[in-house]
Amino acid sequence: MPLQPKLQTEESPDRIKLSGKPMRARTVGAVRSQDELLVRMKNEFLEMPGLKLTCRQAQRLFGLDPDTCTQLLGRLVEGRFLLQRPDGTYVLAQ
Repeated sequence: MPLQPKLQTEESPDRIKLSGKPMRARTVGAVRSQDELLVRMKNEFLEMPGLKLTCRQAQRLFGLDPDTCTQLLGRLVEGRFLLQRPDGTYVLAQ
């Protein structure tokens, strides 16, 4: 019998929950704040300075749904950590 993640209630607007649908993150049983996810995203770009990702690629890499990923990438652009290039890819701001 396949394991199912436990349903959790949303604690606050900045919390990401794992539930049946839609799944906000793919780590079973984990509840992560947007700040924790932003740190993870920043670390990936810092560890690989030439990293260039589309939103869809970032969704897969970070295990996020489209809305959450778009929101977090937007915050990184607003904070001038990332740049969004004309082709839609996100790169580390220089």
